[in-house]
Amino acid sequence: MSRQELRAPDAFQRVGVGAESWVAQRKTVVIGAVLALIVVGFAVALTKTLSDRKEQKARIALGAALGVLSRPIQAELPPGSTEDPAPFKSEKDRDQAAATALSGVVSSFPGTDAAVTATLPLAASEVRLGQVDQGITHYEAYLRGAPASEPLRVAALDGLGHAREAKGELPQALEAYERMAREESAGFQAGMGSFHRARILALMGKKQEAAQAFAELIAASPGTPAARLAQDRLSVLEAEGFKATVAPRPDAG
Repeated sequence: MSRQELRAPDAFQRVGVGAESWVAQRKTVVIGAVLALIVVGFAVALTKTLSDRKEQKARIALGAALGVLSRPIQAELPPGSTEDPAPFKSEKDRDQAAATALSGVVSSFPGTDAAVTATLPLAASEVRLGQVDQGITHYEAYLRGAPASEPLRVAALDGLGHAREAKGELPQALEAYERMAREESAGFQAGMGSFHRARILALMGKKQEAAQAFAELIAASPGTPAARLAQDRLSVLEAEGFKATVAPRPDAG
């Protein structure tokens, strides 16, 4: 290699010089890009912080709204007793106050978990107040927003089914109870989705199908409150001539 070649910049030097030249020529662009990345990172962190604060405020508001539902009715208290805050004069007054408070949570904190949770007691309060359409809307909103693993979904489907039934919408009520039967697990409501499904089938005039559904529930969940209710309904249907056939369960072991 000649001295001239040794003195000449090698490939790495040329690349380095080229890069420095590129940065120098585009200094404003490079600095702007770096600043943009910093701003984006800060915005993401700020958004999370604000979101956390919003969720915390929403939870506090939800707790206060649920506290309204826990306040007693005057008739439930012993004569002469005093409460602070004062008890409600009637269940209707309590439901109206609760609906107002819960609606405030939903409207003030949209997109939060607390707002989703608030739609469930809000729906129940509205149905009790006779505002069935609004209740159905909020039951469905809760079911859209609540995760699939949330146990309270069963209560929402139960409420939705009863609300649909109150409007005489039996096919929609049946659909809600079928969803309830699929989602329910062991617990105090075990089998209730299946019970209501069978009950609606009977109301729709499908009595043979209802008898079969009641019998299958009794076999699948023996000893549960749902099974006892199903037995009462099945006895009535059997007296009318609708007999069910259930295959015997294999012995354990």
